[in-house]
Order: sequence, then structure tokens, then C-alpha cells
Amino acid sequence: ITQLQPMRTWFSLLERQLYHAEKLKDASRISGDELRFITAPNEIKKMMENRAYVKGPGSVPSTIAVLFSAEGLQSLEGKRENLSKLYESGMRMAGLVHFFDNKLAGSMHGEKKGGLTEFGVTIVQDMEEMGMIVDIAHSSHDTVADVLKMARRPVVSSHGGVQAVCSVNRNLTDVEIK
Repeated sequence: ITQLQPMRTWFSLLERQLYHAEKLKDASRISGDELRFITAPNEIKKMMENRAYVKGPGSVPSTIAVLFSAEGLQSLEGKRENLSKLYESGMRMAGLVHFFDNKLAGSMHGEKKGGLTEFGVTIVQDMEEMGMIVDIAHSSHDTVADVLKMARRPVVSSHGGVQAVCSVNRNLTDVEIK
């Protein structure tokens, strides 16, 4: 409310997420191609080809690619059909959880730190079917194990560390990395 976001976002995590997609698309649209909203693999390839044409030592490409993602799919509000709404808004990557357990899975920071729920299994399957990237960052070790056991496509740990270097519970174990 204090951020002056539209009223529809005040009490709905889904509407808040959809609003963020709109803001990101607006930023991309007004950037004059300096910020490119990416929604398909071929757009990434095209972006990389464009960067190959940048000339001169130390040159930095003027266009930056952006992928709409979320830390935690609590914005689904417990409804499977909301994943399609997020996908249609341009979301192509999402973590299942963030700083708390939710209806999909256990968070590394959550109270139970459990694995995927039935709803979480369904959502991971739907994400893979849609071509969305599953991000295991912030997931509990049980959730990571469940996702890796069922995944048919590569998954991402977008940010975090390695326990062999820094032995904290949030970081991935060698077994998880392998």
C-alpha cells in the first residue's frame, strides 16, 4: 500500500507478481532495447549473437537480457492454474520456496524443512512441461532430493554456496551438486 501499488496487489501475492511482470515489461519497452525481456531459448541465442558483434577491446554490449523469475511460488496461492497465469505474464524461472515452507515444499529456512508436497510435485511437472526452469535455491535438502529424483530437465541453483567451502546448512552438498 505504501509503495502505491495498485489496489489489486494489496492482498494477493499472485496479483503482486503479475504487477511486477507488467513493470518489467514496461521497463523493457521504454529502454530502447537496452533491456530485453527474454521468454524463449531462441531469444537468448539471438541475444548472444548480437553481443558477438560488439567491437573494440573492453566493449560492453548495450543490451541486457532479463528473465522474469520468482523466489518462491507462494504467489500461486495454492492454485495450479495460477502457474499458467505467471507463465503467460512472462515468468520462465521460479524457485519453489524462499524463506519459509509453503504449499509446494520445505524451505532451507522453514520450520519443517520437508520435501515436496503432492502439490509441489504437480507444479514441478507442470513447470517442466511448460519449459520453465526450476530453481532449487532456498530449498531444503529434502526438497532438493525430491526435485532431483523426479526432474527430467536440468534444474538451477541460482544463488547459494557449496558446503565443502562453507559448511552452512543452506549450501549444497557435494552429492546434491553431482
